[in-house]
Amino acid sequence: MVLRFTPNSLSCNIVLCNVYAVSVYFRGQAMSSIDLFRIASVLTVAAGLTSSPARAAAPSLSLPIACTIGPGCQIQNYADDDAGAGVRDYACGALSYDGHKGTDIRLRDIAAMERGVNVLAAADGVVKAVRDDMADVSIREAGPASVTGRECGNGVVIDHGEGWVTQYCHLRRGSIRVKSGAQVTRGDMLGMVGLSGFTEFAHVHFELRNGAKIINPFTGVTLGAAACGSSSGALWNESAAAALAYKPAAFLAGGFSTAPVTMSDAERGPPVAPNSTSSALVAYVRVLGVRAGDVETLTVTGPGGSAFAAKGPEPLPKAKVQWLSFAGRKLTSAAWTPGTYSATYSLERQGKKIIDERFSFQLR
Repeated sequence: MVLRFTPNSLSCNIVLCNVYAVSVYFRGQAMSSIDLFRIASVLTVAAGLTSSPARAAAPSLSLPIACTIGPGCQIQNYADDDAGAGVRDYACGALSYDGHKGTDIRLRDIAAMERGVNVLAAADGVVKAVRDDMADVSIREAGPASVTGRECGNGVVIDHGEGWVTQYCHLRRGSIRVKSGAQVTRGDMLGMVGLSGFTEFAHVHFELRNGAKIINPFTGVTLGAAACGSSSGALWNESAAAALAYKPAAFLAGGFSTAPVTMSDAERGPPVAPNSTSSALVAYVRVLGVRAGDVETLTVTGPGGSAFAAKGPEPLPKAKVQWLSFAGRKLTSAAWTPGTYSATYSLERQGKKIIDERFSFQLR
């Protein structure tokens, strides 16, 4: 029996992980997986072994970003847990994309990035690699070719021992505070959320590996290995697990503007707020993870609770990673009535309300 090791390489963006594919030959012929299983069983019994060595204990992971999930940031993409060409997140939803290997925790907009949001070490370890020289610019502007081989952007890789590694991508240029070889403790600042590498929005891409295997921190096992909906082996600590509780869709932002808002407008930051003589007064919302058939309702009231504008209830036409909706009115008098303008937004899926948010604006 001959073991042939064929060199292969797995790109980890910042670090290069060398792996090997193993082919087993017996009397010149490649052996099937069934034959290999039988041989392995015989060898195990012959050696007096009753079980294979257990995988080294995984680190307990804390939240890798210094923001409050909900008001300050949201998960836009989970790792893709479909082993084939399809897409599914660990909770049987579709909040991912084909081949995605990590968890994307995004900020509301570029303005939040510019104010500064820290990226944190999820567990104790040693810094193995750092990159901090790439510009913060949307891939829509820079083009994919500009980041070939450096899709992670500015980032940090931390070795937690026993083959466990975490990687933090898309950090802000000039923000990284650690150097290769440095010891870090859970919660230490690594850098700030940025827009570097292959990305269109400000976020940290958090990735967990054990050797050459990508591990889903929400299941504790290799991507594609967990049953749909299984999370009993999650590696998050108690506080992180509570903060990262699964949402089938998420409310990202809401506010008031002087005109209908485009997605690019909203991505830059809050638009100009209306004043008493603005040509229009519009409430807008940004939502993550909508599906075709979801029913949305946006209701706006004026001072004293008077009816002002409304949209819906109406079903959404298709699934979207991000959804933007608005309702408002044009100015038809000399000035808007001063006071509080309030908006209520709800999203229902199969008869169940999964988003119910309220926000307001004081017009003086």
